[in-house]
Amino acid sequence: MALLYATDPTTVAAAAKSIEATAATGPDLQIIAVLPHESTPGPSARAALPVPTYRDAAGEFARLYHPTGPTAFVIRPDGHLATRFPLPDTTTALPAYLAALSTPPPTPDAT
Repeated sequence: MALLYATDPTTVAAAAKSIEATAATGPDLQIIAVLPHESTPGPSARAALPVPTYRDAAGEFARLYHPTGPTAFVIRPDGHLATRFPLPDTTTALPAYLAALSTPPPTPDAT
């Protein structure tokens, strides 16, 4: 799962669309947008978001994850945080991270 966090819904929408356009992320990657509690996007901004979107109304997401500006978080299937990176880097960082996970370790020399 990828959680995209930013105060500007258009920033989140652009990141979500670029992730969805990247074939390397695979079909099973769920993308969710989280907007901070002070963000109050209008109906047109919410409609522009191509992924499920939640507002951090109580500020709990920010308190627990400590985003520093627009940030992408990758959550492992067991619910733990796998990695995080600046939201503008998501298009390159996410496929690279997922590729690193799927690359088998080198086999030791059988001598």
